[in-house]
Amino acid sequence: MILKRGKYISPGLVGRRVQYTMALRLSLFLVALSTLTHGAVLKNGDTIPTYAKVCRRSQIDFNSCFRESLQIAIQKISKDGIRQLKVPSLDPWRVDKLTINYGTGTPFKVSMHVKNSDVYGFSRLQILNVRSNFDDPEAISMEIDFSNKKVFIEGDYNAEGLISDVPVLASGKYNVSMSNVSGTLKIKGRIVKKSDGEEYLQVIRSNSRPDVGDMVISMTNENNKYPELHNLFLVLMNQFWKVMYEELLPYAEENFNEILTPMFNMATFKIPFNQLIPQ
Repeated sequence: MILKRGKYISPGLVGRRVQYTMALRLSLFLVALSTLTHGAVLKNGDTIPTYAKVCRRSQIDFNSCFRESLQIAIQKISKDGIRQLKVPSLDPWRVDKLTINYGTGTPFKVSMHVKNSDVYGFSRLQILNVRSNFDDPEAISMEIDFSNKKVFIEGDYNAEGLISDVPVLASGKYNVSMSNVSGTLKIKGRIVKKSDGEEYLQVIRSNSRPDVGDMVISMTNENNKYPELHNLFLVLMNQFWKVMYEELLPYAEENFNEILTPMFNMATFKIPFNQLIPQ
């Protein structure tokens, strides 16, 4: 457990919330990509299936069209995935391994490792609104507002580090239930020309900090010599989870772009921009 500014904070709390945010970003991005690329031909000759109606940049109602198509695609891809992009089914979303580092050593430095984690609930995601701007090829942007009534995550974790020279060591199993999750996925990018002469979308940054209406946390600690203290911490986490993750989330968010941007571009660099988002 972590002691910070007079408050006890579990290193696993933000890790699980961050884990969901990362999975949500990647899942929503891949579904958006597949919605845009219906019928597109990849470099290896595979064709992306048509999941919903075609939306073109020149349409006055492109944002509305894309929102409707995205909602339809979520249901189909959550179950079947996207074979052509090597995307598995998204509900549950399996996170085999993830490491998140908090702090730089003053006053704390903790590494959180999660593995064998499953995120449930993506198929229930509701798309509320879409805003996009393709006018400037150097400043492509898209914002997707979403909500989800219920999300459940379970898996294994371990944490290690130092808090004010006090060793931190915790491991075990966890699960977390979140309700009334809402937020906006923001994607920024630009158009680049590659050696094949084609133009592609390069994702520069993505950002999303979902609001959570409520959260219930359960976790074991196999290294815990004081079960009464562990139970007390768990009670405090469930009572003060919002304050806790808001304090530590900025540290975890710094890891997002390093992990996700290369994954986004692995997909967008397979499809020329004029097929990705037709004019």
